[in-house]
Amino acid sequence: MEFSLRALDQLIAVVEEGSFTRAAKRMHVAQPWLSARIRQLEELAGLRLLDRSTRTIRPTPDGEIFLAQARIVVREARHLANLSRDLTEGAGTLRVGAAPYTYFMPERQALLEGFAAAYPGISLEIENGQDPQLRQAVLQGDLDASIVTGSAPEGCDHLLLRPSPVTLMLPREHPLATLERIPLEALAGVTIAAWRRSANPVAWDETVGHMAAAGAEILPLPEPMRRAQIDLARRERLILAVLGTLPDYDEAADMKDDSAWVTRPMTDQSLRADVTLIRQHQDRPRRALDRFWSYARRNLSP
Repeated sequence: MEFSLRALDQLIAVVEEGSFTRAAKRMHVAQPWLSARIRQLEELAGLRLLDRSTRTIRPTPDGEIFLAQARIVVREARHLANLSRDLTEGAGTLRVGAAPYTYFMPERQALLEGFAAAYPGISLEIENGQDPQLRQAVLQGDLDASIVTGSAPEGCDHLLLRPSPVTLMLPREHPLATLERIPLEALAGVTIAAWRRSANPVAWDETVGHMAAAGAEILPLPEPMRRAQIDLARRERLILAVLGTLPDYDEAADMKDDSAWVTRPMTDQSLRADVTLIRQHQDRPRRALDRFWSYARRNLSP
């Protein structure tokens, strides 16, 4: 007994569309021909796979079991076709996501430029986006890997790209500025300006969220860019929470050179949202991604 992949794909289309007419349009075939093909598949299987007694076509109980396995077969066949194409046409394409601010990180530049030089046969595509969207794109398979700030999502492998502890930038006249390190409990009742949680919920929860739980009053800032946040903090004399996601020579350096401001780390070093490289757990070989991940593991600092 042999089932063609085309017939299995047609069965899946009929169930997903709930209609022979819509499935025929999707598969670019005539509806009577598609109906005959599904009946041939049922005869070959020796089972009634579809319940045609209602307005919407639904699988029978036997059909549900058959369909689940058909989906696996079709998915694996497509994977095999993609792998064969990679092997015959080259190493394939690698899609990596990264937020715009990571462009200034030397670790990102070294990783991506180094990989492109080491594997010129792999077409490297960089997709820019905000952290929540990049995480979702990796989980959905729209991106092969991504650079994100904060812990990796469940179901993902991760490699450390850049340590990113949270620090506070304070007006020098503030009482907390006299401390070398600021304990979390000292923030009770203190107003802390920070980025909006929606911009990166994971990083916010791992840093600013703990400050809020300790009694700090969090002031969400309207601008997502750290340059704008620093300017606003200066004008309004606000305490500002920042992550060590950018090199010292960038915006933070300007603040450090201002004698009216000080930068203080937190006593609790677990208040951090490190910059990491993530990918989904792999259950099958993916040539371009496997090479990229091996390269990143060799070249990123432990």
